[in-house]
Amino acid sequence: MSRIGLIAVVGCLTLGVSLLVFHEIRVNRDSAGAQLPDYTKFRNFSVEEQVALDQGRELRIPNSIYLFDPTLRAGLLQILASHGYSASTGYVRNPGGSLFVVTKHAGVPLGEADFSYIRKILRTSSAQILEDKQIPYRFGPDGHTLMVVPIRHTYAPEKYAEVVHMTVQLSFKNTDAAKKAAQYIDRQSYSVSVNGSAMAISFDAPFGAMMDEQDEFERLASQFGGNFVTLNAPEPISRSD
Repeated sequence: MSRIGLIAVVGCLTLGVSLLVFHEIRVNRDSAGAQLPDYTKFRNFSVEEQVALDQGRELRIPNSIYLFDPTLRAGLLQILASHGYSASTGYVRNPGGSLFVVTKHAGVPLGEADFSYIRKILRTSSAQILEDKQIPYRFGPDGHTLMVVPIRHTYAPEKYAEVVHMTVQLSFKNTDAAKKAAQYIDRQSYSVSVNGSAMAISFDAPFGAMMDEQDEFERLASQFGGNFVTLNAPEPISRSD
C-alpha cells in the first residue's frame, strides 16, 4: 500500500478517538436529560496547538484548568458537560494520554471553587489536574528533546488494527551521533542496535500506526543530523482488499 493511501485511511491516528468523537460537538443534555448551558462545547485542539504538543512545547490557554488522562478511558467529556464546563481536547503521544483544557464561557475565569469542584467530580476518573499546566512529557538526557515513545492508542478500521512486527533503519554521520540518538528511544518498547553509523530498531505496533512511527523516527534522525532510511512492516494477515 502506498504512503498516500495509508495516510488517507488512518492519518488521524495520533489524535486517537478524539477526532471521531470530539469534533466540534455541542452538548445540550447530560445523561439524565437535564438542560445544559448553551456554552457547553467541546473541540479538538487546533493544528497549531496540536503541533505545539507534539513538539513538547508549552500550551498556554488562559482562564482554564488542565486535565491529563493517561488511561484514555471514555466518559470524561460527558462528566464535564454534565457540570456545565467546556473543553479543548486531543491525544498527546508523549507522554501518552488525553489532554483536556477546561474552560467556561468566554470571559468567565475559573476560580478556586472550580478547582475544588472539578477535583470532586474527578474522584471516579483516572484523570488528574495539572496544577502548573506542565504536561508530563518524557524528555531524553538533555532535558528538552522528546523521547520516542510508542503510540498508546490508535483509531483505525479493524483490518489496520492488527499488531505486526516493524523494523526501522536510520543512518547517522558517525557512531557517536548514532549512539547519542539511541538514548532518546524508549528501550522498554523498542529494541535498538547500533552498528557503526547505522541504527536498527524493531518493535510491535498496529499496522495502522506505521506512518506515525515513521514520522517519529524521521524527527529523531533529523534532530541528530541523521537520515531516515526505511520502515518495513508486513501486511496484516486479516487485511482484505
